[in-house]
Order: sequence, then C-alpha cells, then structure tokens
Amino acid sequence: MQSGVITYIGTDTEILTDQMNKVIRDEQVESTFGISGMLASAAAMVVAILVLVLMDVQTQIILSLILGLIIVLVQSLTVKEDIQLTIVNAYDARMSVHTVKLLGILSTMFAGLLTGFVVFICSLGGGALANKLGLAFLDRINEQIFIGLSGGLISLGITSFIFYLLEKINRLRISPELSNRSMFLSGFTLRQGLNMSLQSSIGEEVIYRLLMISLFLWLSNNTVLSILLSSFLWAIMHQVTGYDPRWVRWAHLFTFGCFLGYLFVNYGFICVLVAHFIHNLVLVCMPLWQFKFQRYIHTKKPQHTSL
Repeated sequence: MQSGVITYIGTDTEILTDQMNKVIRDEQVESTFGISGMLASAAAMVVAILVLVLMDVQTQIILSLILGLIIVLVQSLTVKEDIQLTIVNAYDARMSVHTVKLLGILSTMFAGLLTGFVVFICSLGGGALANKLGLAFLDRINEQIFIGLSGGLISLGITSFIFYLLEKINRLRISPELSNRSMFLSGFTLRQGLNMSLQSSIGEEVIYRLLMISLFLWLSNNTVLSILLSSFLWAIMHQVTGYDPRWVRWAHLFTFGCFLGYLFVNYGFICVLVAHFIHNLVLVCMPLWQFKFQRYIHTKKPQHTSL
C-alpha cells in the first residue's frame, strides 16, 4: 500500500493436503535429481579430461570454443529476469537493490562461465572420440540441420498427441502450473525460453550424445547398447515435476533420448543439436505464444456497447 492505494499484489503458495509426508518425499526426490544433474556434469567433465590426457586423439578446439561461448552469451540474455526474480532478497537479507543487482550479474556471469567450461571440455573429449570412431559428427551440415528440424518437430507432435490422449483417458495428469496462463503470469519470457532451450540442447547433447555415446561405443563396440545406456542416464537426470505418474515422463525422455541417439550415430552431432533445440524451444515457448495470441484476438474483437 502507498498512500492508501494498492500498488502491488503478491501471491504465496500454500499446500493444502492431508498427505504432507508424501509431498515432502516428492520434494526430496526432485532435489535429489537436481543434484544428480550437477554430479553427472562433473563426472562427464572428468571423463572428458581422462580421454584427452590418456588417449591418442585429435581435438577440434574451434567447435568447442564456439559451443562454450554460446553458453556464456545466452546466459547473459536473462540477467534482467534473474535479478527481478531474486529482488525480494533486498528486503529479506536487508541488502540494497543495487547490491542485489550486482550479485545477480556476478552470479549469472559465474554460472555462464562454469557451464561454458564444462561444455568446452566435454565437447573436446566427445569430439575427439567421435573422430576416432569415424562417426559423422560435422559432415553434411545442411542435411543435418534439415533432418534435425524435421525430427524435432515430428517427435514433439507425436509426444503432444500421446500426452493429449493419456490425459483424455485419465492415465496422465499434468500440473496446471505448466499451463499457458500460469507460465505467462509467472513472469516467464521468450528470452528465458531461448536461454533454456539453447543451454539444455547444447549442454545435454554434448554430454549425453557426443561424449557418452562415443565413450560407450568405444568401450563396447555396440551401437544399440551405447544409445540405450546414454538415453537411460539422460532420462533419470531430469526432474519430472508436474507429471503424475512420473514414469510416463521418464519413459518419454528415454524414448526421445534413443531417437536422438539414432540421429547422432547416423547423421551427426549438429542434427541432434538442432532436433533437441527446436523441440525444447517450441515446448517451452508455445504456452507464451498461445496466451499472447489469445490476448491479441480478445483485444481485436469489436466491443459492443448498450444504450
């Protein structure tokens, strides 16, 4: 309130349930999977370093630098949104707004540099292994981009249709927090969608396809086993908040991971990078496009007045 006028209305979430123990267990599971993602990145970087140090492989540093720099640059896209989401700390921690902004910028830069370094090292090791195994990797880039775009959109369409059917027959419940209106009102922006899509597609494809599949293929000489193992690790690394039952989402991620693994082995790294990026970008930003389109249509409707 300012001078008797409401200037801001805040909201707070309260869990109303008689199954609080189950809620707590679910939150602990989500935290565990969040930690497992960080541990997987650290383990992948160690593996990549061992590959570079112990094996006689040739590296392509230019591509790795480009991928690492992209991560750093896209991280800076959402500095403003990151600061806005954490500005409450200026009150809770008795810090000034200027201090919060400075900390937000520094934390964003640090996160970008750290993630970019992981991508740089893992892409060096994975690229070296891919070249050693004779995988397509960067061959026929135009063809890879076309196949990746097509594959990403087709897989997204099939997934959306299956999830729609499962919801219709009450075999799957998706949390309303994933709806278009709640995502829009939560302050999520298109820049954040682009940031998330680029970071997840580059980081995860470098680790789980370029590095992991190449490593498993080098160790086992079995393409199918390599794709299955990397897809399983990729699936369980994800949090699946908002899906009930959770195994449906994990099954989808495992299947999508196998599809991406097939594309990587048969067409190349750029193909899976594009497929994963377009899949995530549409999935993340579609609620925002839908909500904005609905608002646009509503504002364009003729207004009728009664005398």
